[in-house]
Amino acid sequence: HRDLHYPLRRQRQMCIRDRYMQGALERKARKEKLNETVEEINNIKQEMSEMKDMLRQLLENKSNGN
Repeated sequence: HRDLHYPLRRQRQMCIRDRYMQGALERKARKEKLNETVEEINNIKQEMSEMKDMLRQLLENKSNGN
């Protein structure tokens, strides 16, 4: 009786494993995409800071008559 159910049990275990692995791969892909997005945001923040400094310098030069 038990032997009859073994292939079904094994199939179910493999489905559970495959579903878990698929979920893990999807989580990894989302994490990588999130990390890329954070990196892009940090790059934009750095560029904006540099532009802010350049504008500040231009305004100082203009107010000093340069």
